[in-house]
Amino acid sequence: ESPSRAPQLVLFVRILGFVWMTLLVVVTWFTDPDANRAVVASAEVAAAVWTGVTIAASRDPVSLRTWQFVGLDGAVALYVASASYIAGASELFHGGYPISWLAVAAFAGGIRLAVAAAVVLAAQQVVGFLLTDRSLVATTGAFVFIVYAVIFGWTIDTLRRNDERRRDAERA
Repeated sequence: ESPSRAPQLVLFVRILGFVWMTLLVVVTWFTDPDANRAVVASAEVAAAVWTGVTIAASRDPVSLRTWQFVGLDGAVALYVASASYIAGASELFHGGYPISWLAVAAFAGGIRLAVAAAVVLAAQQVVGFLLTDRSLVATTGAFVFIVYAVIFGWTIDTLRRNDERRRDAERA
């Protein structure tokens, strides 16, 4: 029986988000003297450790769907997404890491859970923007999380339906 592609998509989005974040962390580290280095490093370490946990958990995709995993994943994503503000960085360095939480949420609970997670991330980003006096135009960019949630929710639902059809065809 063929393995499902949905967990592979979640893992791909997580690793891509982590690599993107790592590149931005390196740039922040070397170009932003005002950014608190301890906070920048702690966000990178949290993302690295949790990416490793995600890789391990993906071996048993059922564990990726538990409320415990989704909740801890969200906590790490929210910390990473707020670290730029906490560090006083001039630019956001979280990259695509928080977006990967939306893929996890979509895998665990479909489009509704992904959109709920996106609303939480968008609200957190708006608060961060407002507390750090960033422009209103920049603040609206936080709503891209909702677009990603819809895309991931639809894609994972489609993958699941296709996987189910393929398994039915293999059994027949």
